[in-house]
Amino acid sequence: MRRPPSGNNLLTSGVRVFLDESLKRFDTVYPAAGSGNSVIGLTLDELERYSGSEAWVDVCKDWQAEA
Repeated sequence: MRRPPSGNNLLTSGVRVFLDESLKRFDTVYPAAGSGNSVIGLTLDELERYSGSEAWVDVCKDWQAEA
């Protein structure tokens, strides 16, 4: 499998990137890649590294399952 470019090479310069805390419930995520048939599975560590994100933030309301 080809490795995606690292860091902010994927994004327009100057775009601030944040990752949603709710993603942490998954082992693998499949970020949008520009078309319906373009997908890549990434671990959270890979997503964080390749996206060049600034931080994890909690933007989803009530996503956590109740105990």
